[in-house]
Amino acid sequence: MELRPTTPQGERLDETLVMDGEELLPTKHEKVHMVQNHRLDVAAFQRDLDALKQLLFARDRDGAVAQLKAMAERY
Repeated sequence: MELRPTTPQGERLDETLVMDGEELLPTKHEKVHMVQNHRLDVAAFQRDLDALKQLLFARDRDGAVAQLKAMAERY
């Protein structure tokens, strides 16, 4: 099987994954940006991470997967 580009030759492909309430910030590399989320509740996120850590340390796989799924829906 041979793969060929489907875009005109020389066209730059670019995809930006930024959601509402987020802002792209520059970094020292012109093609790399950082996303700042103004809506993230840092304290709640830290609690979720702490809960996940406890589940992992307890080797509770099902609990950890459930926690990750819940976090994925929130963030």
